[in-house]
Amino acid sequence: MKKIGKEGSFNLETIAALDPDVIFVSPFKVGGFDVLRSLGIPLVPMAAYNEETPLGRAEWIKMISLFVGKEEKADSIFEGIETSYERLKALTAHVKKRPTVFSGKMRSGSWYVPGGNSFYAHYFRDAGADYFIKDDKQGAYPLDFETVYHKASECDYWRIIHPEKSGLTLNDLKKQDPRYADFKAFKAKNVLLCNIREKPYYEQVGMMPDVLLADYIHYFHPELLPHHTPYFYEKLR
Repeated sequence: MKKIGKEGSFNLETIAALDPDVIFVSPFKVGGFDVLRSLGIPLVPMAAYNEETPLGRAEWIKMISLFVGKEEKADSIFEGIETSYERLKALTAHVKKRPTVFSGKMRSGSWYVPGGNSFYAHYFRDAGADYFIKDDKQGAYPLDFETVYHKASECDYWRIIHPEKSGLTLNDLKKQDPRYADFKAFKAKNVLLCNIREKPYYEQVGMMPDVLLADYIHYFHPELLPHHTPYFYEKLR
């Protein structure tokens, strides 16, 4: 494993010495890839983050397999993920009660929320829950606290993905912003945290959509997966 720098400040000597056949880049990043083109090495964009469905992201394993001659293995892995995901999704197809869920928290004065057609909203729907802005098809965008509270104050669950100190409690969350305690989900102790300081969520979730879906179903409909041990999320106490 070699460090090659980051976008805007790549170590060209190290990259040239490695002599890669291709370089995978993320268009989501700030760029600075022109300098890499000067090496004459093909750049391959990794745009899985643009996929709006969990299985759509997982299917990118097939694209990677083309570069390493592992197409058959990739097809087999994806088929296993897809089968597992669809089996879990089927569990919630006829649930009688769909809990409501909202997402995010205040950051630098704004509350960023994924839109109703986002990757995250698909998970909530497949897990048998209703996202609090499910009819809003915009992408992620910032809201003020008052708007979020108006829309989410009576939601059953609150889901957070954020780097936090180990062992974060509801009381710790309340100290971050006392207004959090006014949400129904907070009062009911239904706050789900994925602490990305401890869990490599963004590195793993693309290839583990079935595991994430199982986490959500376990919390939203515990009677359907009573013995599941959550991997990505924990419920704050």
